[in-house]
Amino acid sequence: MSQETPMLRQYKKIKQEHTDAILLFRLGDFYEMFLEDAEVASEVLEIVLTSREAGQRGRIPMCGIPFHAASGYISRLIEKGFKVAICEQTEDPKKAKGLVKREVVRVITPGTLIDDQLLEEKSNNYLMALAVSDDSYGLAVADLSTGDFCVTQIPADPSLILDELSHWQPKEILVPEDQVTELAWIKQRFSIMFTLRSIRDFRWLNAQERLITHFQVSSLEGFGCHHLKAAIGAAGAILEYFYETQKSQLQHLLSLRTYYLGDFMHLDQFTRRNLELVQTLRENKVQGSLLWVLDRTVTAAGGRLLRKWIEQPLRLQEEIEDRLEKVEMFYQHHQVREETR
Repeated sequence: MSQETPMLRQYKKIKQEHTDAILLFRLGDFYEMFLEDAEVASEVLEIVLTSREAGQRGRIPMCGIPFHAASGYISRLIEKGFKVAICEQTEDPKKAKGLVKREVVRVITPGTLIDDQLLEEKSNNYLMALAVSDDSYGLAVADLSTGDFCVTQIPADPSLILDELSHWQPKEILVPEDQVTELAWIKQRFSIMFTLRSIRDFRWLNAQERLITHFQVSSLEGFGCHHLKAAIGAAGAILEYFYETQKSQLQHLLSLRTYYLGDFMHLDQFTRRNLELVQTLRENKVQGSLLWVLDRTVTAAGGRLLRKWIEQPLRLQEEIEDRLEKVEMFYQHHQVREETR
């Protein structure tokens, strides 16, 4: 006879599949945490650590949060660098025969936030993937909350990676498990969550098939990245991670944009800081920066777009003139401007 209750056995079975996350286990109107998760969460969230009867093994550590107020608690866990797995009841407890069925419906990580309550209103929340080939880095970034998805491939120059990290400011980076030592210097320089992923996720053929299937196309040529094998590997790894954590279709991830370093004015990390483009040099605040001076946007999406334009100054004359023409159109047509705004 088992020394544990059926509920605890169910919890431990689900927890085994999410050992790297704090498991929020739905029980009625609360999310409960048990054992080591409870001990860690109670300290981080500053909530009472109690205990629960667990059969013949006695009482086990437990803490809980109300499900209707979970966002605030989840935000604090994410800010402290934890991943959070949300386990819901998947059937009506009143109709359940025996133990209520439960399963993880979503895993929340720093790079996969989509809830408005967890996001900074006018800042993107990027997940980055890095793959190293013989002579280049494959890089992909995506913001699940906006659908922004970009790839590039750059020479294997650490200074260029630092510049890209300074520009995108990702909240989480996916790296192949066999390249963690090679990329460890990045983790030492930046306070970013490193998530190790299977080498298979970054393999070119696997990633290419994954991207083609997702975007329902016959090839990646239309996205301009078909020849960038390392970049495709990074993009495929991001897509796999999104599917794994979201447990659902990614219907708003509609396109993939390929960019090259030459498309924009090159600004290294020191120039960005000294120019105070999006935050001040001394206090790291938006107030007092160029973004703060220019930002009169009224929506979060508008604020994010303005920030991106400031951080990626156009270099190509054709694109500069195209943007200026659009600005002039809005400037000359007051009604259109007001209706759009």
